[in-house]
Amino acid sequence: MKKLIVVFLLCRLVPVNAEEGIQFFKGTFSEALVQANEQHKLLFVDCFTTWCGPCKWMSANVFTDKAVSSSFNKNFICLELDMEKGEGLNIAKKYSVKNYPTYLWIDQEGNQVHRSVGSASSEEFLAIAGKAMDTNKNLGYLKNQYEKGNREPELLLNYASSLKTAYDMSYQTVADEYFRTLPEKDLAEEKNWKAILEFTPNINSYTYTAMTKMLPAFYERYGKDSVHAVLDQLAIGSLSFARQQKDSVMLKNAIAKLKESNNKELFKKGLSEEMNYYKGNKNYSRYAELAHDYINKYFLDDAKMLNAVCWTYFQHINDKNQLIEAEKWIAQSVKLEDQYYNTDTYANLLHKLGKKKEAIEMTNHAIALAKKEGQDFSSSQELLETLVKGD
Repeated sequence: MKKLIVVFLLCRLVPVNAEEGIQFFKGTFSEALVQANEQHKLLFVDCFTTWCGPCKWMSANVFTDKAVSSSFNKNFICLELDMEKGEGLNIAKKYSVKNYPTYLWIDQEGNQVHRSVGSASSEEFLAIAGKAMDTNKNLGYLKNQYEKGNREPELLLNYASSLKTAYDMSYQTVADEYFRTLPEKDLAEEKNWKAILEFTPNINSYTYTAMTKMLPAFYERYGKDSVHAVLDQLAIGSLSFARQQKDSVMLKNAIAKLKESNNKELFKKGLSEEMNYYKGNKNYSRYAELAHDYINKYFLDDAKMLNAVCWTYFQHINDKNQLIEAEKWIAQSVKLEDQYYNTDTYANLLHKLGKKKEAIEMTNHAIALAKKEGQDFSSSQELLETLVKGD
């Protein structure tokens, strides 16, 4: 009995949630901000959505890490908000949260002092949090210094890095300013080579132009194949930048660069990005034209690419001939990989084409696969009920 009492008392000394990861405040944003003010801490906000895979991964793997949870529970008041419901909608609007996961660090006045977007390892996330707490390194401070005209190379480098972590594409402009502060001959030095790899300057940048003017110096240090592999990556990065900035000229230039590459996988990735450019800008007619040109030539062996294109057709394309072509593509996807993700797309396409019997059969097949794979099939169940009712 005495042993049981001792064990009980020892258990009472251990915090109930000690092993449960980051402890999130149960209350509103305003209440959490008051709590942060009272404890002289920053407010950390986990901005998530229920459908976001990287959000779930961070919650399961990083927020539960002992070093991360210990640091965050000690240094911040932590709040998690679904950006698609409740007050999350207003917070998303106020702080321009558009990508997930987004992490905000807010000061006592409600101002954002630091921000990061996307998943990160525990070590990387701790480093990001460290910058948030450093009043000489956080994004708010660096932005303030930059806007005051500070162009010291080290500040530019730190600012570009923090902007990139925040998924702010202006990091490329700031990084380019950093490279402009250097003598051209210094670009090939190891420190700056690493910076080029980190910041992937786009093909319209000073850095890219200067680099291509002095290729022999880069070849000598890093090898011709390695340098051209980097140039290919810069072209790929330029495609993403062009899509975000709606820059069709950069898009065409980057595709032209990739056509010169010996890396066929990167070339295919470039074609995919080109299609996504028009999808992102809601130019679905051009998207369909490119899909018609590219899919049969380059992607018939890629089940996931075929599925992604066919889902876009289901959502946004209404031309019957184009939908019939998409039906052939999704059939090929399922032939390559008979899984829930693409059989569900197949069922929806069949429904859109008015093929009720085939749609019911494929929906039942998709649901069976979902059960086997442990997937949520509620949307497929709704489709099945719609089909059976004949709506």
